[in-house]
Amino acid sequence: MKTFACFLLLLPFTAFSQTEIKCAAVVENGYWKTIDTNGYTIADSLDKYNDVPRFYFMSQGMFFVHRDNKIGIKTYKNQWITPCIFTQVREFTNGFAAVCSNDKWGMLNRYGKYIADTIYDYLSNATEDGVIVLRKQDTIAVIDTAGHLILPFFYLAAKDLFPEPEFADGLLRVAINRHIKTVSGERTLYRNSDQGRPAYKIGFVDKHGKLVIDTTNLADFALRDRDDQNTAIMNCGTGMLTMSQSGAMSRHQWYVNGDFYRFEGGRCLVVKNYTSIVINTRGDSLFNIPTCGYSPANTGGYFVVNDHGPLDRFDEIKYGVYSPGGEMILPVEYKAISKLKEGKFVVTMTSGASKYADTTGRFLFRDSFDLADEFAGGIARVMVSGQANTYGHINRKGELLSYDKTGIWLRSNVSNDWLIAKYRGKWGYMNEKFEWIINPELFDEALGFCNDRAMVKIAGKWGYINRQGKPVIQCLYDFEMPFQTIKIL
Repeated sequence: MKTFACFLLLLPFTAFSQTEIKCAAVVENGYWKTIDTNGYTIADSLDKYNDVPRFYFMSQGMFFVHRDNKIGIKTYKNQWITPCIFTQVREFTNGFAAVCSNDKWGMLNRYGKYIADTIYDYLSNATEDGVIVLRKQDTIAVIDTAGHLILPFFYLAAKDLFPEPEFADGLLRVAINRHIKTVSGERTLYRNSDQGRPAYKIGFVDKHGKLVIDTTNLADFALRDRDDQNTAIMNCGTGMLTMSQSGAMSRHQWYVNGDFYRFEGGRCLVVKNYTSIVINTRGDSLFNIPTCGYSPANTGGYFVVNDHGPLDRFDEIKYGVYSPGGEMILPVEYKAISKLKEGKFVVTMTSGASKYADTTGRFLFRDSFDLADEFAGGIARVMVSGQANTYGHINRKGELLSYDKTGIWLRSNVSNDWLIAKYRGKWGYMNEKFEWIINPELFDEALGFCNDRAMVKIAGKWGYINRQGKPVIQCLYDFEMPFQTIKIL
């Protein structure tokens, strides 16, 4: 079964009139072509279909085309933007696509013009504000979408420290200092003795390249003695590292230390004197979290923390949650807590049962469940307590909508609050009340709605239906993709 994401397609904004076109990519007689919402052909023979969806519709009305293991780009009208010269191409984001040649990255606009040559080790996607992060070796720079330099190569962002540097909440995380203070005085510490890479302090720059938060004085990478193991631990914000008295690092004891020094929901965790401090995007200290532990999670400004616990016995670690205002809304006493989804946490009790809690820490439903999934589109899959291996689905009110024993199987993804459901081998669509909207009578496969069209399959061929379940394009095609909206001059 193949599923595809649906993207909104936009060409550059202009004060002049624009034409909006909706089209889809389909396979007919072994070749890709584009069609409009009436099924009429826009362009034929864009590429040969080879049973692998390597060629797909992009987010700006562009196609990937593959030739001899290289990738090129065409428009939906079958016009070349760039020949097949790249080994990797990312989808267009905000009008720009990252491309790779000889393991080096560059960036193109939708007309095929380079705004960054393929000479970089990494590029981020273009943000809505029009900024792009570049990396050469261990230093980063920032350019705008015209290719103008905003921030020169100065700050550090080593690949093993920041695998994919990008802006979050309008700020870019950078390394600004290689030295730390220890009991014996100022010195440089190394995260890995083989590579000789030093420990860093962390700062944040804005989209103009200005250093707006300098954590050098606010936070540290403190060493604390561990007499029991004759070692010291360096908490360096993005990981924990053990070091023997001789200074040698243990490559086996590098632990990714969760969401330290990463903004989300306008909040970020930093470390000072072994205490985790929450700061805002101005760098103001808001409150301390005395218990943070191993791998804390920042989820929309809420912090899922734990009591450290023995790292070799994760089953003994206990979890809790702090709000963006610093209130402990769930005490550190639970076996597990999920990230925040649709305003709800999944909380695993010490008994092993699961319950749902809201952002005030209040448990929502009377019932607990043997297992519980995160909410998606107002629906969550649960294992009903006391009924082994019996799954059902609940809505936002906690009402049990279905049991698997009814023979109805719900797909985990939803389509505009409609559930994609299977019954007796056929697919249809249901609402949150578990009522059929489009009955499961005809479709061997059904996917989500996009631009008021859903892809369905009958007798091995694909077509499209509307929200009334009526065919708008007959099931004639060997393969197809969702309809996309393109705005052009």
